[in-house]
Amino acid sequence: MVRDRKDHAAEGAKVLMREGYPLLAEIIRCHHDLEHEILNETAVVYLADKRTQGQREVSLDERFDRSRAKCQGNPEAMAAHERRYRQAKAIETMARECQRTAGRMTTLTG
Repeated sequence: MVRDRKDHAAEGAKVLMREGYPLLAEIIRCHHDLEHEILNETAVVYLADKRTQGQREVSLDERFDRSRAKCQGNPEAMAAHERRYRQAKAIETMARECQRTAGRMTTLTG
């Protein structure tokens, strides 16, 4: 929506609020920094954001390896980078476990 802007999470949330989508606006507003590592709508958008580089899907390692250089020499930025990487890995693990569980449940009921 406004991905080309510096703070696209806040800008996107403003647009969604203005258009009458407050719940979606909150999800978008929070998708850069998760407050909690739980699998919910915000976490899904967070993971999708981290798995995208420009217009293509990438692995978390590829995405974070490329962006790490921007943080060099700035301990605060590096700490935030590492925190986001750990959060993304945790969310990805939770999402994969949900997929496995859903697959087993389908096998049992289908």
